[in-house]
Amino acid sequence: MTDTSPPPFVFYPGTAPLLVSMPHAGTYVPPALAARFTDEARQVPDTDWHMERLYAFAKDLGASILVATHSRYVVDLNRPPDGASLYPKRPRATPPCSMAASRVGTSRATMGSPRRTFTRCSWK
Repeated sequence: MTDTSPPPFVFYPGTAPLLVSMPHAGTYVPPALAARFTDEARQVPDTDWHMERLYAFAKDLGASILVATHSRYVVDLNRPPDGASLYPKRPRATPPCSMAASRVGTSRATMGSPRRTFTRCSWK
């Protein structure tokens, strides 16, 4: 079986020393993972919509552009793979908010409506 999923990101090299990163613009979720999501999570509501349109001018500035293709529920491109804190002097979330399992309804927590099933991150 051939993997037809897109790469996790697309990189457009520029000519200026400027990088525009869009780590939460992606919407792709592999079907096997999407099958485990709640109906609401399948809508990928935490996507940063329209980022490529908003920053379309960046190519004219010569910026390099990094655009996520996968939903942040699959891979969060602005989080280190080892789970290290991005802000070492700030309290760490438990469980890590960047982990897909904590954001797609694998455990139930109410956030304003009984139908929302995303897990809240708690700070210690």
